[in-house]
Amino acid sequence: MKNLTKCLFALSIAAGCAVVPASAEMKTYEGQVVTGANRYLGQPVQDYGPPLNTFGFYNMGVYNPHGNEPIMIDENTPEDALLVSAVDPIFLNAAGLPLSLIKEKLNNIPLAEIGINVGLDGDTRVTLPSVMDVDPTQPSQALPLEQVTLKDWLSANGTARFYCTDKINAVYIKVKSLLPNRLYTVWGLYETAEGKFKAATLGGTPNAIATDKKGNGTFKRELNFCPGDTTELGARLIAMDIIYHSDHQVYAGVPGLALNSMITGTNTHSHLWFTISGEKLLDE
Repeated sequence: MKNLTKCLFALSIAAGCAVVPASAEMKTYEGQVVTGANRYLGQPVQDYGPPLNTFGFYNMGVYNPHGNEPIMIDENTPEDALLVSAVDPIFLNAAGLPLSLIKEKLNNIPLAEIGINVGLDGDTRVTLPSVMDVDPTQPSQALPLEQVTLKDWLSANGTARFYCTDKINAVYIKVKSLLPNRLYTVWGLYETAEGKFKAATLGGTPNAIATDKKGNGTFKRELNFCPGDTTELGARLIAMDIIYHSDHQVYAGVPGLALNSMITGTNTHSHLWFTISGEKLLDE
């Protein structure tokens, strides 16, 4: 029964259950819902240890009806607060990007109203109607979201299981109660040999999850490393981030297009965080 359970959780990648032998070491990590990269209600989720320590940033906020600057999320934010796009200057500084990339027209937009690409030029972005309300030949989206509140967002949870052997490594991620019928991607977050923070697609591209009507989904992938390993370039996995793409679009090996202001906070938003190494700062 133990081996059967492993097989059911294991990746069933092409070769099926046989890719995870009974001798495989399994490492399990529980996801923490977040409101930013390594941030929950404004507080750090994880201490990586020096030199990164509690580095992180927000990538969404609360709707501000009196201007273009979003209200920051903290422990006093009410559950019915409307969530919006928000770019953290700390992220821009860390990425070496100019503050001018924070465009007013892309900040303080409710997550359910962020524009979706409908043009071959990539620059024509509008809020699309439901697929149920238009002819199937017209641009549309899956059943649209109601406005997303903090309560909606905080219901998410997930589990990541790594299976490691001398010959093959694999990961299986199961998520629940994310936003329904939406697009997410899975990222590995690494500390480089130089002590810098680097994000990369977990298991290569594509690294997407499309949730079902309940906000549930899975991600299965073979890997060439296991948690705790140091890569050939001297990096180590310190966390994983599952991010929501509010523009319904993924950008292959990068989360967005910085020069078009498609950056974290305008079109991508951290939803689940997995602490791999270092100290977890929040209680379960």
